[in-house]
Amino acid sequence: MSTQPFRFQPLLNWAEQREEQQMLVLANALHEEQSAVATLDALVRQREGERILAQIKSDAYVVALAIDGKPLSSDELARHVEGLATYGRSHVAFVIGGSLGLAPAVLQRAELKLSFGRMTLPHQLMRLVLVEQVYRAFKIMRGEPYHK
Repeated sequence: MSTQPFRFQPLLNWAEQREEQQMLVLANALHEEQSAVATLDALVRQREGERILAQIKSDAYVVALAIDGKPLSSDELARHVEGLATYGRSHVAFVIGGSLGLAPAVLQRAELKLSFGRMTLPHQLMRLVLVEQVYRAFKIMRGEPYHK
């Protein structure tokens, strides 16, 4: 029987190397999964964009709601809509993106990118806010009173 003590250091070194290898494998797998999700998101956004663009008339003035768009006050939106009517742009399409945002093709088609702020809002709520602002714009254009 040996009287030499058991050495734990080689065993610890082996365990650390094994742990590092497993961490690298997990990190690579996570990176691949994130890449796959990003690719899928881009594909979904592209297909949504194709469906949206198919519904827009060729002569429509397209307003895309986008976080990085131009913020307008209610009065400014009213003047903008009034200007469209003055110059014969009777078809206006407001586009609200899905949870993944708008496809680049939709943003390129838009003649105005409009921002209602940097917050993310549920689609149904954004529709309500947009309808209220369009209603308010028409009230302003007609010189009618509206709630401030």
